[in-house]
Amino acid sequence: MTHAGQTHALTRRGLYTVLPSNTPGRLAKFERLTDFPGYFWDMTEAGPSLFVSGFGGVWRIDDGKVNYEHQVSADVFAIAPNPQQPSSLVMMEGSTLRSLSPSPNGGWAAHDLWSTPATHRFRWSRTRISGSPPLDPACFNWA
Repeated sequence: MTHAGQTHALTRRGLYTVLPSNTPGRLAKFERLTDFPGYFWDMTEAGPSLFVSGFGGVWRIDDGKVNYEHQVSADVFAIAPNPQQPSSLVMMEGSTLRSLSPSPNGGWAAHDLWSTPATHRFRWSRTRISGSPPLDPACFNWA
């Protein structure tokens, strides 16, 4: 994913910035962007921020600074920008579809959208070889 002019790669163990080589024939380098523990599932951007989700919640990354915005003792399998609120997210926390948005009092607040088996309420936008496919916000009825 490209965010703020830089390409990022997410593995289950970390978030990296891809640094292209200036020398022809040399491979790009991967520089660990963050040094926070976790088992990661997904990343997206919303507003000016890059977000990563995984076991334990959701992290927001701005200018290389990591903020632990949503702490849970569960997996947040998938995240996507909320088309109704550009700086907010839609996330799949376990089998519960939730939103995550900036709170007027500071920090971020999570709210249930509905709680039901995921496959009955929305479709996945594409599949991956391993892990959980990303959410497709265009599939939701926002009425």
